Amino acid sequence: MRRLEYLSPTSIDKFRESPEEFYVSYLADAKPPRPPQTQPMAVGSAFDAYVKSHLHAALGGIDPRFELDTLFEAQVEPHNRDWARAAGKHVFQSYNNAGALAALLSELEQGCNPNFEVEVSGVVESIPFLGRPDIHYTNRFGHTVLHDFKVNGYLGKRTTSPAPGYLQLRTTNGNKGAHPKASAILHKGVTLNLSHLLEDVDPKWATQLSIYAWLVGVSIGGEFVAAIDQLVCSPNGDQPTIRVAEHRTMVGAIFQRATLYDARMIWLRCQSGHFYPEVSLAESQEKCALLDEQAKMLCQPDGDREKYFAEVCRR
Repeated sequence: MRRLEYLSPTSIDKFRESPEEFYVSYLADAKPPRPPQTQPMAVGSAFDAYVKSHLHAALGGIDPRFELDTLFEAQVEPHNRDWARAAGKHVFQSYNNAGALAALLSELEQGCNPNFEVEVSGVVESIPFLGRPDIHYTNRFGHTVLHDFKVNGYLGKRTTSPAPGYLQLRTTNGNKGAHPKASAILHKGVTLNLSHLLEDVDPKWATQLSIYAWLVGVSIGGEFVAAIDQLVCSPNGDQPTIRVAEHRTMVGAIFQRATLYDARMIWLRCQSGHFYPEVSLAESQEKCALLDEQAKMLCQPDGDREKYFAEVCRR
């Protein structure tokens, strides 16, 4: 069993979905190669490069790490770059034309030294975490803001609907207003929807931003602004039509503590060597040995990850 160095939002989500996939990805003696970046992943990474490079420059930044080509090549794998450069530019232009870029810049100008694409790590209640928040800053009222971008459905065959609870739905044809059940309130200089906490909108988003918040100094269960700009796409030839749903809310204290509980449970399993505590140590080791053998198979040039996990699920 390999030694796990830290937990991340991605690893916690993977454990929740499948402890077997988690083990193979993070703990098996033979480390399977990372799957290649998909086009949906690439377009999100390309947009991320465009928007962060623009915002960093607009706020007076001169760090060469945030030049467009530098960010783009760091985030988009070579086999996707030709396609993703044009696709990411289209997403960025749509974001700008909808007025979302100007709105976000206005928010950031109210903050104290916004941080872009900074890897943050630390130990929270004896558990090491690592995260890569898109943007984080403290506003003039002393409120921590964690901001993330999501690009959903760029290659979808049907229109992607925004998650519920958005405060604005921006399009190139104007602002369509808030979600029907959103309830806006001004809190510490930020307009929030408190009828939908982020865990009500998407638990994965809430897990991700909670961990980021703890790593930048927010206490477990403490208040922070969870800001998501969700870009949802509708088919339109080679250039989908894009709407921007702006989510501004919080993550509840109970959800944060439950996330920490899950993280502690996962970490203890990984550190104890007794990965399956519901069975005896010998049985747990036997199951892990089987996963180790399957991981070796995935390391072969013809290793078939999907076939392997289908086989595991039948056992």
